[in-house]
This record gives sequence, C-alpha cells and structure tokens, in this order.
Amino acid sequence: GTQLAIKWRSAGLTQNTYIGLLNLGGADTGDWKAIPTGDGVTVPNTGSFNVPVDTSLVTNTAPQSFSTTYTYANNGPGTILSYSIPVADGAYNLRFHWMEPGSNIPVGGRLFDIRINGTIVASNIDVRALAGNFYKAYALSLPAAATAGSGLLVELISKTVNPAFLCGLEITA
Repeated sequence: GTQLAIKWRSAGLTQNTYIGLLNLGGADTGDWKAIPTGDGVTVPNTGSFNVPVDTSLVTNTAPQSFSTTYTYANNGPGTILSYSIPVADGAYNLRFHWMEPGSNIPVGGRLFDIRINGTIVASNIDVRALAGNFYKAYALSLPAAATAGSGLLVELISKTVNPAFLCGLEITA
C-alpha cells in the first residue's frame, strides 16, 4: 500500500459545539457576548464590582471582567430572573456561572431554584456554600432539552430576600 503522511492537530477541537457564551451582566468580553436583545430577560437588574475573582474552582473560565458583572432578580422570595433562549429543538448542556457578589451574604443567605422549561432541575442553590467563599467563581452544568419549537426557558427563582443572580451562561450541544 501507499504510505500517507498524517498531520495530527488538537488546537481548536472541542467535545461540544458552542451555541452561546452569554455574559449576562455586562458587555461583550472576548468570546463571551452580552445577552442578545432577542433573548427575553425579565427583571434585568445588573451589578458589578472591582474586586478580583478567584476562579480556581472553574475550568475554562471566562475573562476576569466577566466574573465581576451579574444580573439579578428583584429582592424577595418568589421573584424570578428568566431567560427565553431561542434555540432549535434538541439536547443541550447549560453551564451556569456565578460568584457570590455580596461579602455580607452568609451561607444560606441567598438560595434559589433553577427551572428549565417548567421543571425544577436544581433546588436550593447556594453559591456562597458551593464556592466556599464570596468573590469565588463557581460553575454548574445541567442538561436541557428544547422541544416543539419553544427554545429554552431558564428561570432562577429566589427563595430568600437576597435575590437569584447569574454572571454567565454557556450553551453547548
């Protein structure tokens, strides 16, 4: 047989196809984009701070400026921060990105549930407890499915007076 030279490459290959890298509290930051105006966002309160964020718990994290901005629901139990994301029918992985922005928020001081397309998929999320400190990044991956042309409805439901919040969202297929 004929010998052929094979050139192997690994740069740029990923396990997943990125659908979106959304910087929910701020402007475009590298590959992370501000949430498109077509994606319905309710209660788009935003906040930011100028303290370095410890990203040691998160692999493949976004730039530092991404972690220092966030969007949040109104204060109080039952308030909802929601995103209506127009994607084609199919299976997705949603990777939620947070860091606790309140240095005065103790463990248990901010709790919220995550609901995707009407189903609670994670309960009593406590970013301060999961990260182990405030100003420390944490990421959580959850599966999701879009069906019947409805896209993805992602809702964070506050369970305490301190509201649900989110820094960013990765969507992969």
